[in-house]
Amino acid sequence: MAGLSGLTGVRPRIPVYGPRREGPVGEEIATAGYWLEYLRQPSAAECAVPAGGVLLDLSPLPRPAPADAAAAAGPAVLPLLDARHREDRALLGALARLHTGGTTVAWTALFGDGAACRAVPLPTYAFQRRRYWLRADATDTPDAPEVPAAPDTWVADGSGADGSGADGSAESAPVGAADRQDPAVPADPAGPGADQEALDAVLAALAARRGAGRPAYRLLWRPLTEVTAPRLRGTWLLVTGRAEADPAVSAALRAHGADVVVLGLPAGGANAPGAGSGKALARRIDEAAAGRPLAGVLSTLAADLPPQAPDTGPSAALAPTAALVEAVALLGNSGDAVPVWVATRRAVGVDRWDAVARPDLAQVWAVGGALAAEYRDCWGGLVDLPDVLDTRAGRRLAAVVGGAYGESEAAVRADGSFVRRLAAEHGPGSGDADHGGGWTPRGTTLITRAGSEPAAHLARRLAGRGAERLLLAGAPARELVAELAARGTRVSVTDADLTDPGALASLVAGLPPEHPLTAAVLLAPALDPAPGRVDPERIAREWPHAVAQASAVCALAAEHPLSVLVVCSSVAGVLPGPGQGNQAPAHAHLHALAQQQRARGLPVTAVLTGPQRREQHQGGS
Repeated sequence: MAGLSGLTGVRPRIPVYGPRREGPVGEEIATAGYWLEYLRQPSAAECAVPAGGVLLDLSPLPRPAPADAAAAAGPAVLPLLDARHREDRALLGALARLHTGGTTVAWTALFGDGAACRAVPLPTYAFQRRRYWLRADATDTPDAPEVPAAPDTWVADGSGADGSGADGSAESAPVGAADRQDPAVPADPAGPGADQEALDAVLAALAARRGAGRPAYRLLWRPLTEVTAPRLRGTWLLVTGRAEADPAVSAALRAHGADVVVLGLPAGGANAPGAGSGKALARRIDEAAAGRPLAGVLSTLAADLPPQAPDTGPSAALAPTAALVEAVALLGNSGDAVPVWVATRRAVGVDRWDAVARPDLAQVWAVGGALAAEYRDCWGGLVDLPDVLDTRAGRRLAAVVGGAYGESEAAVRADGSFVRRLAAEHGPGSGDADHGGGWTPRGTTLITRAGSEPAAHLARRLAGRGAERLLLAGAPARELVAELAARGTRVSVTDADLTDPGALASLVAGLPPEHPLTAAVLLAPALDPAPGRVDPERIAREWPHAVAQASAVCALAAEHPLSVLVVCSSVAGVLPGPGQGNQAPAHAHLHALAQQQRARGLPVTAVLTGPQRREQHQGGS
């Protein structure tokens, strides 16, 4: 009490409530005796404050309110003093809690005349480019679906003959819906249906053949942080397939500091007369540079080409692109390596609203992975452009080729730049091999390459699910046909040329009316185990074997109502490795074709399979 003798107490203007009092405290609050009595009282929560109010505890030793029901129904207790902090900091913390709780705080009074008090906008989470809300893990939520609705792409089996994946790793596994949301996948507008259940069954069969328990992965596109002022330095060579370069591309390079030199290779590009070899093209590049050292090369040879139908063979951009990279590599042998960037246009789809428009240019992305392995010193990367390259997209293009992101593959769009990633999650084939829902194949289900081990295993699985009729295209083993028939499944075998649209239509028309064609699974052709450098002639030889059949069936599906169409291709088409550049383009085209057809409303799902032994795809099981 002696320590308080020098203080003069006054009655506060704001009503103050005390324990065990019916109303506000009177004049006695200005005396030291009141506060001595206060310290002997129970919790401040017993004050008679009107319901819904907030009680500011002015006690130097605030005590928590009791946890009984009566106290819980009373006012919120907010201490203004805290022995753990300085008084000014504790007071500001209490005011902040009042503000966030919905109480109006006169902040201008806190800052005096208010001259220094102003509101500051807070950064949004879109600025951070990170999801704010936590996502429930499917493994922690028993009722959560294991896969997103109607996925577009899955890698069904990552094992090769030696148990390794496509890239030589110990495992690779199921990849699903390409999507740029980070990382949630929006539900399919049509909702999950028969194609999802069929996909589950197909993946379960393929997983069981190699053994279950592998992790699952989705293939998706993630946004990159914007670079506001990318800078390009030195001389850049712009190689175009037109008589004149795309003005938007050249303007984008110049706007960000590049000295642009244009080399036009129209009417066939690097395969035109006088430019048919890497050495000849190297001389033309040297002449265009006129002695100036090149800081980089950007090729629009692929992006400048008109769309190409699949029945005309591999993309006309493959040979010029390979020759260009070879030519720059030859020039680099005498000096510093020059990065070569290859531009495509709408060759990839970053989400379901940005579908693949040019499956023929998706082949360039497949060859690019092989070229990156063969020409490590001079390979820059791949960049996919939008239909319209405006100022913002041009800035993003400069950031990609200038190395601001450190990425070798990117897609530039009107709303940002995106990179492809594999995201781990649980999906079909990653757990129990019997996963696959309740899909029972009705009508007739077509399975191609029936003489292969994957086809035999899939046929057994579908028969076990009660398939009514299986149409096996190829040369299945007699034992397999007998086994399926013994299970009660009707089996038909055909050697019709499925690459011929007329023969395919006749085959479908000849099916029994009670068992129409309702589903088709197009299995992937085997990869040639013999590696090789990128060779346009070998690419052309591989093309009909892999692509023609799927193109004909997709065309049929556009006119014939199918509930399920699964297009299988090799994972090398999306994740090519060294020595696979001659086979990867065909499989990349299959994958892009499936995505394109799905965007047009067909129930198409792409399944990427890992490397298989060649004998697994030949006759017999």
